[in-house]
Amino acid sequence: MNEFCIYCGKARGDRIGCCGEVHFMSAREFKEYHGDWPEDADHDDMEDPHAGPDYRLPEQYYSDQAHEKRRKHMLGED
Repeated sequence: MNEFCIYCGKARGDRIGCCGEVHFMSAREFKEYHGDWPEDADHDDMEDPHAGPDYRLPEQYYSDQAHEKRRKHMLGED
């Protein structure tokens, strides 16, 4: 798992610091803080390490999708 600069989002690699600081975070933390993935993040960095298999039935999955869509509409996020 890579670490990314808090400010510019570039992967740490072999560097000790970036942007004049020594502040790095995971891709998921960067997404939570900035609302977007770091520019150098790959698919492995974006996966949730704590995610397990989805045991929902198809009916429950589609119901959850519809609920999320309605929730966003009611909150004016769409």
